[in-house]
Amino acid sequence: MIFGQIKDDADAWAYYDDELFKDGWGKMRIYTNSKSKSMDQMLCAGYVDYYLAHERINHSFYYFKVGNQAEQGWPASWVEWMQKNIDYVQHMIQTNPEDQYWIRMNLIVEQVRGMVQGYNDRRSELGDTINLLDAWILQSAGDFDDLESILPDRTARDPELTLKCTGLIKMAPNYEDVYFAQDTWSSYTELEAYLKEYHFNVPEFKAKHVSLSTRTGHLGSVDDFWATDRGLVILETTMHNFNSTLYTFVKPQSILTWMRSYYAAWVADSGKEWTTEFIKENSGTYNNEYIVLDSKKFQRGVKPTSDLLWMIEQYPTVYHSEDITERFVKQNWWPSVNAPYFQDMFDIANYSGQQKKEPWKADFWSYFNQPRYKLLERDAPKIQNYEQFKSLMRYNDWKHDSIIQGEPAQGVLSRYDLRPINGTRFGARNSFGGLDSKTCKLSEVYGNLMFDAINSPNYEQNPPFNFSDWPSIKVIGLPTVWKFPWISFKSNDFDRCTSANDNATKCLEMEFCGYCLISSVCMPGNGKQGPNRGYNCTDGWQFRISEPAYARPLVIIVSLIIVVFVSAIYITAFCSRKESEPKYDTIQ
Repeated sequence: MIFGQIKDDADAWAYYDDELFKDGWGKMRIYTNSKSKSMDQMLCAGYVDYYLAHERINHSFYYFKVGNQAEQGWPASWVEWMQKNIDYVQHMIQTNPEDQYWIRMNLIVEQVRGMVQGYNDRRSELGDTINLLDAWILQSAGDFDDLESILPDRTARDPELTLKCTGLIKMAPNYEDVYFAQDTWSSYTELEAYLKEYHFNVPEFKAKHVSLSTRTGHLGSVDDFWATDRGLVILETTMHNFNSTLYTFVKPQSILTWMRSYYAAWVADSGKEWTTEFIKENSGTYNNEYIVLDSKKFQRGVKPTSDLLWMIEQYPTVYHSEDITERFVKQNWWPSVNAPYFQDMFDIANYSGQQKKEPWKADFWSYFNQPRYKLLERDAPKIQNYEQFKSLMRYNDWKHDSIIQGEPAQGVLSRYDLRPINGTRFGARNSFGGLDSKTCKLSEVYGNLMFDAINSPNYEQNPPFNFSDWPSIKVIGLPTVWKFPWISFKSNDFDRCTSANDNATKCLEMEFCGYCLISSVCMPGNGKQGPNRGYNCTDGWQFRISEPAYARPLVIIVSLIIVVFVSAIYITAFCSRKESEPKYDTIQ
């Protein structure tokens, strides 16, 4: 490990900025060497990750153990189940050496092994080490929301506290852009968070750059919010399973969701492919609704027709994936609100049964009638610009907005901690809620994976969250008051447009790129609005003018009319000439 410089023969290197007290985020950027073997790249990528952030990762383990009553050691049922899962994955890797799926999974496991080595090399002097099982358990934090329902001697989690996140996609006016966002909900002790960029040169993966937001110590986006250089942007919100029969099919001989989502981000080239790859070896744990936006299927000013937006909902042994582009375009916005949209998934998860069990919360357990959906239904169609979109993702005016029904847990960005001491008819007060918001414009994330992020519970309509109000929580390494600003995060070395720097024609053929004549540079931009944030063109900005959806049919129709008109004139003229010619009789 060398600090302050990069060696040419290094397998991986990283830049780490612990800026939690500055703007609420840690930033980790990890790079690998294209000249190195794939396994070496992945091992060392994991190594530098945990080596550099070892102190924060120590905090993450602490909070996770406290939150799961595991300070004295992992529950025996966890250890047994997870070890079987590890054994299964390793067995499948060893017995399928030519299978691309398991070759790629082996690379991911190697990255986790590297994490363990990096942490131990930094912490061993403190007598504080971890093993593969420890790292595996931490990565599986989301999966335990469901595993707790089946493991012996464990108590099923409060269903409300397994509902994590709000998602929203919005079409900009005149099909000029698409806005995409996700809010993470969880325990406030998980405010320790990262923005991550991976730049891997692994030939087994289609993607080379993946950016994401996540909680400290996690390999992938446990939030989930992802952007890849294959043009995909992915979000997730958690659903609950009220059908206990489904849990009988949950076995350790499967791939947990944290691995499947990470794998899919690296290997998928479209929304359909992402859902297909993700659902392989379905564990039936951490049952979520994922939405995948494929920027390659978008053209400014043109109405999308198919494959722009794919969605998948997953439960044990079953799933439903579908291209929802047509419905999204017709509605102009699309929410994700912790309940199944597809009726078959809603039924199989027995949401209707839970509504009958808790009739006072029937709307809470619905899709279309819950307060959050109603809020988005009212406000999303009104959005005219990106700033309005960002504001909506932070909204929680529970004291004054009748739709929220006086329930601070039902804002777009929830605040369970603002429930009264005795709770509400919906549930108890808890140090749980919306932690952050991540938003992006397709015009920006396409060019250099840029997105905006803010790591703080709602403070726009409510007092900032303050750990001092929760003296029972032992605070380690976290700010006391959470009122941080929005920041922007983009790739340091990926820029889709620069590949056309020497060719203005090629540049203008690329969606969301523009050409600056004065500097002869192709740069990310959005049509007549000019270059994106972080880029400057003082003069000579050229951009692609999209052909309206009606243009080509109109040209064809006009052309046909002209042809018919010209033909009619020709025929009329020909007939007139014939009539004017002298007539002759035949003499026999």
